[in-house]
Amino acid sequence: MIRTIIVPTDGSEFAEHALPLAIATARRTGARLELVRVHEPPPPPISPDVLLPGDALQRWDDAIRDSERESLRALRERVEAAAGIRPDALLAEGMVQEALARHIADTPDALVVISSHGRGGLARAWLGSVADGLVRSVRAPVIVVRPREEVAALDVEPPLRRMVVTLDGSATAERVLDAAVDLALAWKAKVTFLLVLFPLWLSDRKEAAELAGTSRVAAVREAAENYLSGVAEDVRRNGVEAEIEIVVDANPASAILKFAEEHHADLLALATHGRGGAARVYLGSVADKVRRGAPMPVLMVNAAAEAAAAAGKAG
Repeated sequence: MIRTIIVPTDGSEFAEHALPLAIATARRTGARLELVRVHEPPPPPISPDVLLPGDALQRWDDAIRDSERESLRALRERVEAAAGIRPDALLAEGMVQEALARHIADTPDALVVISSHGRGGLARAWLGSVADGLVRSVRAPVIVVRPREEVAALDVEPPLRRMVVTLDGSATAERVLDAAVDLALAWKAKVTFLLVLFPLWLSDRKEAAELAGTSRVAAVREAAENYLSGVAEDVRRNGVEAEIEIVVDANPASAILKFAEEHHADLLALATHGRGGAARVYLGSVADKVRRGAPMPVLMVNAAAEAAAAAGKAG
Protein backbone atom coordinates (compact mmCIF):
# COMPACT_ATOMS: atom_id res chain seq x y z
CA MET A 1 0.00 0.00 0.00
CA ILE A 2 1.27 3.46 -0.91
CA ARG A 3 0.97 5.88 2.02
CA THR A 4 3.44 8.61 1.05
CA ILE A 5 4.57 9.83 -2.36
CA ILE A 6 7.92 11.59 -2.21
CA VAL A 7 8.95 13.96 -4.99
CA PRO A 8 12.58 15.13 -4.79
CA THR A 9 13.12 18.59 -6.25
CA ASP A 10 16.04 20.88 -6.87
CA GLY A 11 13.90 23.95 -7.47
CA SER A 12 14.01 23.65 -11.26
CA GLU A 13 11.15 23.40 -13.78
CA PHE A 14 12.86 20.25 -14.96
CA ALA A 15 12.23 18.56 -11.60
CA GLU A 16 8.55 19.48 -11.71
CA HIS A 17 7.86 17.01 -14.51
CA ALA A 18 7.54 14.32 -11.83
CA LEU A 19 4.65 16.17 -10.22
CA PRO A 20 1.67 15.47 -12.53
CA LEU A 21 2.03 11.70 -12.09
CA ALA A 22 2.77 12.05 -8.38
CA ILE A 23 -0.24 14.34 -7.82
CA ALA A 24 -2.62 12.10 -9.75
CA THR A 25 -1.40 8.99 -7.93
CA ALA A 26 -1.76 10.71 -4.56
CA ARG A 27 -5.31 11.66 -5.46
CA ARG A 28 -6.17 8.10 -6.52
CA THR A 29 -4.54 6.37 -3.56
CA GLY A 30 -5.22 8.91 -0.82
CA ALA A 31 -1.48 8.96 -0.11
CA ARG A 32 0.27 11.93 1.42
CA LEU A 33 2.26 13.97 -1.11
CA GLU A 34 5.63 15.31 0.02
CA LEU A 35 8.05 17.64 -1.72
CA VAL A 36 11.63 17.17 -0.56
CA ARG A 37 14.61 19.36 -1.25
CA VAL A 38 18.06 18.98 0.24
CA HIS A 39 20.20 21.82 1.51
CA GLU A 40 23.83 20.88 1.10
CA PRO A 41 26.53 22.34 3.34
CA PRO A 42 28.55 25.08 1.66
CA PRO A 43 31.88 24.05 0.17
CA PRO A 44 35.02 25.01 2.06
CA PRO A 45 37.17 27.83 0.70
CA ILE A 46 39.12 26.86 -2.41
CA SER A 47 42.36 27.66 -0.63
CA PRO A 48 43.11 27.35 3.10
CA ASP A 49 44.69 30.79 2.77
CA VAL A 50 41.35 32.38 1.93
CA LEU A 51 40.01 34.18 4.98
CA LEU A 52 36.34 35.02 5.21
CA PRO A 53 35.36 37.93 7.42
CA GLY A 54 33.53 37.00 10.63
CA ASP A 55 30.56 34.75 10.04
CA ALA A 56 30.36 35.43 6.29
CA LEU A 57 30.25 31.73 5.38
CA GLN A 58 27.44 31.08 7.85
CA ARG A 59 25.45 34.08 6.63
CA TRP A 60 25.88 32.92 3.04
CA ASP A 61 24.70 29.42 4.01
CA ASP A 62 21.69 30.82 5.88
CA ALA A 63 20.71 32.96 2.88
CA ILE A 64 20.82 29.94 0.55
CA ARG A 65 18.77 27.86 3.00
CA ASP A 66 16.16 30.63 3.27
CA SER A 67 15.94 30.86 -0.52
CA GLU A 68 15.47 27.09 -0.83
CA ARG A 69 12.81 27.09 1.88
CA GLU A 70 10.95 29.91 0.09
CA SER A 71 11.19 28.01 -3.23
CA LEU A 72 9.62 24.95 -1.56
CA ARG A 73 6.85 27.06 -0.06
CA ALA A 74 6.06 28.61 -3.45
CA LEU A 75 5.99 25.19 -5.14
CA ARG A 76 3.68 23.82 -2.47
CA GLU A 77 1.27 26.70 -3.03
CA ARG A 78 1.37 26.22 -6.79
CA VAL A 79 0.56 22.51 -6.42
CA GLU A 80 -2.34 23.30 -4.10
CA ALA A 81 -3.71 25.97 -6.42
CA ALA A 82 -3.41 23.78 -9.53
CA ALA A 83 -4.41 20.39 -8.16
CA GLY A 84 -6.31 20.98 -4.93
CA ILE A 85 -3.82 18.91 -2.96
CA ARG A 86 -1.66 20.55 -0.31
CA PRO A 87 1.61 18.65 -0.13
CA ASP A 88 3.96 18.59 2.80
CA ALA A 89 7.32 20.23 2.17
CA LEU A 90 10.62 19.25 3.74
CA LEU A 91 14.02 20.88 3.48
CA ALA A 92 16.45 18.15 4.49
CA GLU A 93 20.12 18.71 5.32
CA GLY A 94 23.24 16.94 4.08
CA MET A 95 24.63 15.55 0.85
CA VAL A 96 21.76 15.20 -1.59
CA GLN A 97 21.62 11.51 -2.39
CA GLU A 98 22.47 10.36 1.14
CA ALA A 99 19.95 12.72 2.74
CA LEU A 100 17.18 11.64 0.36
CA ALA A 101 17.97 7.96 0.88
CA ARG A 102 17.83 8.36 4.67
CA HIS A 103 14.52 10.18 4.51
CA ILE A 104 13.00 7.62 2.14
CA ALA A 105 14.18 4.78 4.39
CA ASP A 106 12.52 6.48 7.37
CA THR A 107 9.19 6.87 5.53
CA PRO A 108 7.03 3.71 5.63
CA ASP A 109 5.21 2.60 2.48
CA ALA A 110 6.77 5.31 0.34
CA LEU A 111 6.75 5.68 -3.43
CA VAL A 112 9.36 7.98 -4.97
CA VAL A 113 8.58 9.87 -8.18
CA ILE A 114 11.54 11.73 -9.66
CA SER A 115 12.53 13.36 -12.93
CA SER A 116 15.63 12.13 -14.67
CA HIS A 117 17.56 13.35 -17.66
CA GLY A 118 17.62 10.03 -19.52
CA ARG A 119 20.56 11.01 -21.71
CA GLY A 120 22.43 14.20 -22.47
CA GLY A 121 22.41 17.70 -21.07
CA LEU A 122 24.84 18.91 -18.41
CA ALA A 123 22.16 21.11 -16.88
CA ARG A 124 20.18 17.97 -16.16
CA ALA A 125 23.03 15.83 -14.86
CA TRP A 126 22.48 16.64 -11.18
CA LEU A 127 18.93 15.33 -10.88
CA GLY A 128 19.68 12.46 -13.24
CA SER A 129 22.55 11.24 -11.09
CA VAL A 130 20.37 11.48 -7.98
CA ALA A 131 17.69 9.36 -9.67
CA ASP A 132 20.35 6.81 -10.63
CA GLY A 133 21.62 6.66 -7.08
CA LEU A 134 18.18 6.26 -5.51
CA VAL A 135 17.23 3.43 -7.87
CA ARG A 136 20.39 1.62 -6.80
CA SER A 137 20.14 2.24 -3.07
CA VAL A 138 16.61 2.54 -1.67
CA ARG A 139 14.10 -0.16 -0.93
CA ALA A 140 11.07 1.95 -1.85
CA PRO A 141 9.80 1.70 -5.44
CA VAL A 142 10.97 4.57 -7.64
CA ILE A 143 9.19 5.93 -10.69
CA VAL A 144 11.60 7.73 -13.00
CA VAL A 145 9.94 10.29 -15.29
CA ARG A 146 11.62 11.67 -18.38
CA PRO A 147 10.71 15.36 -18.77
CA ARG A 148 9.43 16.87 -21.97
CA GLU A 149 10.50 20.21 -23.36
CA GLU A 150 7.36 22.08 -22.34
CA VAL A 151 6.68 23.25 -18.79
CA ALA A 152 4.95 20.63 -16.65
CA ALA A 153 1.19 21.17 -16.34
CA LEU A 154 0.39 20.54 -12.68
CA ASP A 155 -3.37 20.59 -13.31
CA VAL A 156 -3.35 17.94 -16.07
CA GLU A 157 -3.57 14.26 -15.16
CA PRO A 158 -1.24 12.12 -17.28
CA PRO A 159 -2.59 8.87 -18.73
CA LEU A 160 -1.86 5.58 -17.01
CA ARG A 161 -4.18 3.12 -18.70
CA ARG A 162 -1.71 0.45 -19.72
CA MET A 163 1.31 -0.92 -17.86
CA VAL A 164 3.97 -3.32 -19.10
CA VAL A 165 5.61 -5.34 -16.32
CA THR A 166 8.73 -7.24 -17.38
CA LEU A 167 9.64 -10.53 -15.72
CA ASP A 168 12.27 -13.17 -16.37
CA GLY A 169 10.96 -16.10 -14.33
CA SER A 170 13.05 -15.29 -11.26
CA ALA A 171 12.00 -14.38 -7.74
CA THR A 172 14.31 -11.38 -8.07
CA ALA A 173 12.34 -9.93 -10.99
CA GLU A 174 9.07 -10.57 -9.14
CA ARG A 175 10.05 -8.02 -6.48
CA VAL A 176 8.40 -5.42 -8.70
CA LEU A 177 4.97 -7.06 -8.49
CA ASP A 178 3.64 -5.54 -5.26
CA ALA A 179 4.30 -1.97 -6.36
CA ALA A 180 3.05 -2.63 -9.89
CA VAL A 181 -0.20 -4.17 -8.63
CA ASP A 182 -0.76 -1.27 -6.21
CA LEU A 183 -0.46 1.21 -9.08
CA ALA A 184 -2.59 -0.88 -11.44
CA LEU A 185 -5.38 -1.03 -8.88
CA ALA A 186 -5.17 2.69 -8.12
CA TRP A 187 -5.26 3.65 -11.79
CA LYS A 188 -7.49 0.78 -12.99
CA ALA A 189 -4.77 0.09 -15.53
CA LYS A 190 -4.46 -2.99 -17.71
CA VAL A 191 -1.23 -4.91 -17.11
CA THR A 192 0.75 -6.86 -19.68
CA PHE A 193 3.31 -9.24 -18.23
CA LEU A 194 6.16 -9.40 -20.72
CA LEU A 195 8.93 -11.99 -20.81
CA VAL A 196 11.75 -11.79 -23.35
CA LEU A 197 13.35 -15.10 -24.28
CA PHE A 198 16.94 -14.62 -25.37
CA PRO A 199 18.45 -18.10 -25.89
CA LEU A 200 22.23 -17.92 -25.82
CA TRP A 201 22.53 -19.45 -29.27
CA LEU A 202 20.81 -16.46 -30.83
CA SER A 203 23.38 -14.09 -32.25
CA ASP A 204 21.14 -11.32 -33.55
CA ARG A 205 17.55 -10.13 -33.89
CA LYS A 206 17.11 -11.61 -37.39
CA GLU A 207 18.03 -15.06 -36.15
CA ALA A 208 15.70 -14.64 -33.16
CA ALA A 209 12.80 -13.84 -35.47
CA GLU A 210 13.54 -16.85 -37.66
CA LEU A 211 13.69 -19.27 -34.72
CA ALA A 212 10.86 -17.83 -32.64
CA GLY A 213 8.32 -20.37 -33.89
CA THR A 214 10.56 -23.42 -34.20
CA SER A 215 10.73 -26.46 -31.97
CA ARG A 216 14.14 -25.31 -30.78
CA VAL A 217 12.48 -22.74 -28.55
CA ALA A 218 9.05 -24.35 -28.22
CA ALA A 219 9.72 -26.04 -24.88
CA VAL A 220 11.23 -22.91 -23.37
CA ARG A 221 8.36 -20.83 -24.66
CA GLU A 222 5.78 -23.22 -23.22
CA ALA A 223 7.43 -23.06 -19.80
CA ALA A 224 7.48 -19.25 -19.99
CA GLU A 225 3.80 -19.15 -20.92
CA ASN A 226 2.90 -21.39 -17.99
CA TYR A 227 4.91 -19.19 -15.65
CA LEU A 228 3.39 -15.91 -16.86
CA SER A 229 -0.11 -17.38 -16.84
CA GLY A 230 0.31 -18.23 -13.17
CA VAL A 231 1.47 -14.71 -12.34
CA ALA A 232 -1.39 -13.16 -14.32
CA GLU A 233 -3.96 -15.39 -12.61
CA ASP A 234 -2.67 -14.34 -9.18
CA VAL A 235 -3.09 -10.62 -9.90
CA ARG A 236 -6.49 -11.14 -11.53
CA ARG A 237 -7.70 -12.44 -8.16
CA ASN A 238 -6.83 -8.98 -6.79
CA GLY A 239 -8.96 -7.29 -9.42
CA VAL A 240 -6.26 -6.39 -11.96
CA GLU A 241 -6.92 -6.89 -15.67
CA ALA A 242 -3.88 -8.78 -16.94
CA GLU A 243 -2.56 -10.45 -20.08
CA ILE A 244 0.75 -12.08 -21.05
CA GLU A 245 3.15 -11.69 -23.94
CA ILE A 246 6.37 -13.50 -24.85
CA VAL A 247 8.96 -12.15 -27.26
CA VAL A 248 12.03 -13.97 -28.57
CA ASP A 249 14.89 -11.55 -29.10
CA ALA A 250 18.65 -11.44 -28.76
CA ASN A 251 18.50 -7.97 -27.18
CA PRO A 252 16.14 -7.95 -24.16
CA ALA A 253 16.33 -4.22 -23.39
CA SER A 254 15.66 -3.20 -26.96
CA ALA A 255 12.82 -5.72 -27.21
CA ILE A 256 11.17 -4.36 -24.04
CA LEU A 257 11.36 -0.77 -25.28
CA LYS A 258 10.05 -1.70 -28.71
CA PHE A 259 7.14 -3.67 -27.25
CA ALA A 260 6.23 -0.87 -24.83
CA GLU A 261 6.18 1.76 -27.55
CA GLU A 262 4.29 -0.38 -30.08
CA HIS A 263 1.66 -1.23 -27.46
CA HIS A 264 1.37 2.38 -26.23
CA ALA A 265 2.40 1.61 -22.65
CA ASP A 266 1.98 4.49 -20.23
CA LEU A 267 4.32 2.92 -17.66
CA LEU A 268 7.06 0.29 -17.73
CA ALA A 269 7.83 -1.68 -14.57
CA LEU A 270 10.78 -3.92 -13.73
CA ALA A 271 13.15 -4.87 -10.94
CA THR A 272 16.84 -4.12 -10.84
CA HIS A 273 19.51 -5.94 -8.89
CA GLY A 274 20.90 -2.98 -7.00
CA ARG A 275 24.51 -4.05 -6.72
CA GLY A 276 26.82 -7.07 -6.83
CA GLY A 277 26.55 -10.66 -8.01
CA ALA A 278 27.33 -12.06 -11.43
CA ALA A 279 23.92 -13.75 -11.56
CA ARG A 280 22.32 -10.31 -11.33
CA VAL A 281 24.22 -8.68 -14.18
CA TYR A 282 21.51 -9.37 -16.75
CA LEU A 283 18.70 -7.90 -14.68
CA GLY A 284 20.70 -4.83 -13.74
CA SER A 285 22.02 -4.04 -17.22
CA VAL A 286 18.63 -4.51 -18.85
CA ALA A 287 16.95 -2.31 -16.24
CA ASP A 288 19.52 0.46 -16.74
CA LYS A 289 19.11 0.40 -20.53
CA VAL A 290 15.33 0.37 -20.29
CA ARG A 291 15.26 3.26 -17.83
CA ARG A 292 17.57 5.39 -19.97
CA GLY A 293 15.81 4.60 -23.23
CA ALA A 294 12.14 4.66 -22.24
CA PRO A 295 10.11 7.72 -23.23
CA MET A 296 7.42 6.76 -20.72
CA PRO A 297 7.78 6.65 -16.89
CA VAL A 298 9.60 3.59 -15.53
CA LEU A 299 8.76 1.99 -12.19
CA MET A 300 11.82 0.31 -10.67
CA VAL A 301 12.28 -1.75 -7.53
CA ASN A 302 15.70 -2.54 -6.12
CA ALA A 303 15.35 -6.29 -5.64
CA ALA A 304 18.41 -6.60 -3.44
CA ALA A 305 17.19 -3.95 -0.99
CA GLU A 306 13.67 -5.36 -1.01
CA ALA A 307 14.92 -8.89 -0.34
CA ALA A 308 17.15 -7.70 2.50
CA ALA A 309 14.25 -5.86 4.12
CA ALA A 310 11.98 -8.89 3.78
CA ALA A 311 14.64 -11.12 5.35
CA GLY A 312 14.99 -8.67 8.23
CA LYS A 313 11.27 -8.78 8.90
CA ALA A 314 11.26 -12.57 8.78
CA GLY A 315 14.15 -12.69 11.25
